[in-house]
Amino acid sequence: MEEMTRAHLIAYDVERDLMPLVFAHCDYSLAVGEGTKIAYNLPALERQIVDRFLVGKPHIDMKVYRVAFRSDVYNVALFDRVKERIPQEELSLPVQRQIVSELHDLTDVYSILAVLDIAIRFMASSCGSPNIFLDQYIHETLRMPPDSGLISPKAKQACQLKHVLAMWRLLSVEKGRRLALADREPFEHVPAKYREEMPLKVKNDLQKALKKLNIDGFLNDLLEVIILELGQWEETNNIEDYELGLAMQDLHGSTLKGLDDIPREVQLKHIIHCWTTTIKLEADMTRLH
Repeated sequence: MEEMTRAHLIAYDVERDLMPLVFAHCDYSLAVGEGTKIAYNLPALERQIVDRFLVGKPHIDMKVYRVAFRSDVYNVALFDRVKERIPQEELSLPVQRQIVSELHDLTDVYSILAVLDIAIRFMASSCGSPNIFLDQYIHETLRMPPDSGLISPKAKQACQLKHVLAMWRLLSVEKGRRLALADREPFEHVPAKYREEMPLKVKNDLQKALKKLNIDGFLNDLLEVIILELGQWEETNNIEDYELGLAMQDLHGSTLKGLDDIPREVQLKHIIHCWTTTIKLEADMTRLH
């Protein structure tokens, strides 16, 4: 649109310019008992409008830009490309906990995730040293404004390019945790068929199994299934009836110990309810300790 000029524009007045053309291309006829009939010569009217208003005008070169929302385009292939170009490592638990403790507002989590989204997509198509600090990469390579960044002082100090996926996972889990604890929707993009609530007995059995699991590891795997993989499994018939524990092992490839203890009745159609149940159980266990 920025390349358009006044020469591209068409200006007309309906009463002064269009209506005389319409009247000039309509035929009136009278029939006994039927009154006046009006017939419009539309092909001739169209030619007249083209000749008068369009001929001689420069053509507009239409450019259509496709927009894809972040939640729609995250997938395993994108993350695999990042890993191929820049080998990834995990953040230590003390570092993870300190980063999360320094993010006092949910808007901070959203802001960092938006920055990480841009960084991940650039890193998927370019190479770089794994040891470059992520905050340095964001500002010096991507040229993002000074008020964009990792916010957390510990993240700025500790996170390098080799930690970008670990950082994304940490903050995505934290976003889902804070939303669930506030009784808000943690994963808006997930179809309704995965939002079915578990019966009370199944929920209680799941909570017993979760107490034997590494909940941090379980949430990390569950997050990747929800955000990265559910959409790819859609082509499988009745995938929502697949056992959650088996799906995490067989389809996601999780090696987390204790997944066999998840009740068979917990299926992929319960995955969002499973997330909120796990988050609230984790919060209860933390309060007790």
